[in-house]
Amino acid sequence: MNMGPKNKKVNIPIDYYENIIMENLNVFIDLLSSFELTDSIITFLTSPDKTYNYKEIEYEETICKLKELKATNKNIFISFLGVPRNNDCIDNFGHSRLLRSIEDKRDTIYDVNKRQWYIDVVNDEKEIAISKPYIAESGSYVISVLRKIRDSKGEVLGVLGLDVLFYSLAKIKNGDNIIVFMHDGTIIYNSHPKLKYIIEKQNNILYMISYEVFTQMFEESKGFVIDDFCGNKQNIEFCTLFDERFMLLKTEKSHLKVKQW
Repeated sequence: MNMGPKNKKVNIPIDYYENIIMENLNVFIDLLSSFELTDSIITFLTSPDKTYNYKEIEYEETICKLKELKATNKNIFISFLGVPRNNDCIDNFGHSRLLRSIEDKRDTIYDVNKRQWYIDVVNDEKEIAISKPYIAESGSYVISVLRKIRDSKGEVLGVLGLDVLFYSLAKIKNGDNIIVFMHDGTIIYNSHPKLKYIIEKQNNILYMISYEVFTQMFEESKGFVIDDFCGNKQNIEFCTLFDERFMLLKTEKSHLKVKQW
């Protein structure tokens, strides 16, 4: 009986992986959109701070709501609230970023109004915004999904946010070689097992593909390029994600020659 060719390659377009990431991210967007803002959260954001000890009942109730929010999805790394009245950010553990920086006697005292994620969401026209991927205190790459909190007059009182581990958005299970990288070449996700050594050694896509190809990809939003990728000439399929803040890249399933850098 003819069973047909073995190891037949199935070509899965880059759109498939792009859609996976966006669908997974939309789960958290919907979660924030439907989250009910309680009176305790509004009161906590608007009441004047005197002793900065967060002992008021509104604070305790706010922390409980943040805990409930985090518990709604196992892939939420942390839930938090940007509090501009104190220039602070508190999370579901009740940790204060400002108090922590003061206690640690850091050179730069925490100020939420100067944090890029806060600035971006406040200036964004949309009520819910997506941050650029960044390294959390744990050392893992996260994306923040952020929602403005407004008063009855439409003024922004604060920002409610979720940190989501990037690998929980980009889980690839069918064996394709997926790499996600920033515009400076920094890799934030990799499902290619043979690239582990190179990424740890150099952490830059420019060491794996030529500079000409790298710049060519940023001139286009989606397509194919051919390059000598880690010693093998092969097709590389790519597309940009989230307003071209970073790029999704798929290489062919082939045995790579790992170079010693």
